[in-house]
Amino acid sequence: MKVVEARLVPWTRPLSNAAHVPTQSRRGACLVLVDDSGRRGVGDIAPLPGFSKESLDHALADASRWTTDLLRCPWVPRLDAIAALTSRLTTPSARFAADSAMLELAAAARGATVARLLRPYPPAAVHRQAVISCAQDVAAAVAEGYGALKLKVGRRPLSADLEEIQALRRAHPAIRLRVDANGAWDRETAGRAVDLFARHAVELLEQPLNPSDLEGSAALRGHGVAIALDEAARTVADIDRIADARAADAVVLKPTLCGGFFETLSMAQRAQAHGMRVILSHALESHAGQRALTQIEAAMSGSAMWGSGIDTDRCFADAAQPREEAAA
Repeated sequence: MKVVEARLVPWTRPLSNAAHVPTQSRRGACLVLVDDSGRRGVGDIAPLPGFSKESLDHALADASRWTTDLLRCPWVPRLDAIAALTSRLTTPSARFAADSAMLELAAAARGATVARLLRPYPPAAVHRQAVISCAQDVAAAVAEGYGALKLKVGRRPLSADLEEIQALRRAHPAIRLRVDANGAWDRETAGRAVDLFARHAVELLEQPLNPSDLEGSAALRGHGVAIALDEAARTVADIDRIADARAADAVVLKPTLCGGFFETLSMAQRAQAHGMRVILSHALESHAGQRALTQIEAAMSGSAMWGSGIDTDRCFADAAQPREEAAA
């Protein structure tokens, strides 16, 4: 097989309140690869400002250099060959896009899905979680079939967060409830939060402390609320550090930030080997990115999976079939 065409299609989309970020729009680019049989693979380059180490310009330059080399030689549609090719990219978001596009080409050549290439047996069911900002969002999320809800906390006094949780519990006593502090608290506040949240059957607290404070996260475990780490988990080495510190019951993996399909799957396997569970999550990617996340979700599904939050469409204010998908 040979890639005969490669292009980058920029996109900009308005964000809705469900995105829970301070900006009003999201920018990225679709990486489009076409092979010598006319098959097309698409990936999404969308580093997340404030969380990704690279800028969009840096990621696009990385992708441009990589595609120049890719167009020069044929490649074999095997997983090891694809992983070797995409490992040459230096930015995580560009590597995620390249993995996505190359795997779509390989899957099309074999008449299979990407998930089936990565996992040759049927996936298990995975419940999805919806991010909510207040109790009023719950009815819509439940009607859409979400198995768990995640409430953003830490942006206001702990007492206000607790009142919101109490209101949720009164209205929906059986709902699976998770909260995410995005590293907003100090150790004292996080400790009080765990004690209070446990009384209201909060299932999981995500990233309560600064990502560097693994010792503090470890001290929060075993008090009735599971601890998950997100910003602290970006590489396989991070997974080992978290495990060595006994800092988490679960890790949250975002392929755009972790560096693509192969790195994310390696991190998930390492976490499972350490006895931790895994939650797959988006980083506000476009429709092409969400399609890739769906394939990773299917490939990762199993006993170690503790749900996923990959539905990005509700985070955007425009249509579910965005313009960049048609342009690509």
